[in-house]
Amino acid sequence: MSKKEELAKRLITKAGQKSQGFKLFIWSVVLGILNFLLDGLYNAFLMLSQRGDLGQKGKNILNFLQTNFFILFIVWLLLWLVTIILLIHGLSKWLNAHSDIEKIKLELETLKQKSC
Repeated sequence: MSKKEELAKRLITKAGQKSQGFKLFIWSVVLGILNFLLDGLYNAFLMLSQRGDLGQKGKNILNFLQTNFFILFIVWLLLWLVTIILLIHGLSKWLNAHSDIEKIKLELETLKQKSC
């Protein structure tokens, strides 16, 4: 296998890694938005209950949330932890692959200039 073919295969591999890193980054953003929405929904239920604007179904939901608060809090913290890990891992994978792609492109260009 020639040097050019080897570099082309490495370039394809790194492009796939860059795509995976970007997808992980996007999923971390989606999970972060979901966390904020869930937190806002919980706070909205609490505010409505203090004002007395909840119906019977709303009171049942709030009662469920308050009785299982510790479990929901642990799930909320784990969701944030997963979000942060995905963010860091996705960004590092994306940026590392990007820099490797630039290096491979530079190697291909120098190889092309040497052959001319």
